[in-house]
Amino acid sequence: MSDILPIKRSKSQARRFYDRISGVYDTLTASEQALINQGLYLLQIQPGDSVLEIGCGTGSGLEIMAEGSPAVVCGLDLSRRMLLKSQDKTRNAQPQPMLIQGDGVNLPFKKAIFEAVFMSFTLELFSKADMTALLGECRRVLTSNGHMGIVSLADSPRTLPLKIYELAHQIFPVAVDCRPIPLAPLLESHGFEVKTMIKKRNWGLPIHLTLSSKQQLS
Repeated sequence: MSDILPIKRSKSQARRFYDRISGVYDTLTASEQALINQGLYLLQIQPGDSVLEIGCGTGSGLEIMAEGSPAVVCGLDLSRRMLLKSQDKTRNAQPQPMLIQGDGVNLPFKKAIFEAVFMSFTLELFSKADMTALLGECRRVLTSNGHMGIVSLADSPRTLPLKIYELAHQIFPVAVDCRPIPLAPLLESHGFEVKTMIKKRNWGLPIHLTLSSKQQLS
């Protein structure tokens, strides 16, 4: 697995930053919406499922999740103001999402209660150690036949926009806190089997979308 750039900002810095930009976040990330839509399409949420989005932000993904007629929709985010935006956006959604302020490395849920877990541009915000903890938590809360969908900034191919982005990440570690990760190898080394991978670009940056399930222990 290729090296992953370190995270040089604290979680409290991240929380304050996302609180500050919550009002303009949808405008700043408008180009990501089609990728999020496709990632959720891969997940194929079924009626009656219990679903969780980690890093739900302003609720764009939660809105789409609710359209699949799940039994339960949960959204978790570090930023309170982002969750308030989610609350406004999903006010008419059925079922009404349960919104929780928290950290993905310590999910406040019992074992094996979700059929689907989703993350978009979230996994790459965590340190290497926290990614291990987060993916372990995802395995814990997923049912045995559950699936996980992820949309993430990828580390290949090594485009010029990606190299510029990595430089910006090192210079502005709070404002540009995402960094590219080797998504499929990361999942496979943490107990997931990648079922589907789609490779896209966003402003020249490589984006990988995956559908995975828990590896079955022999």
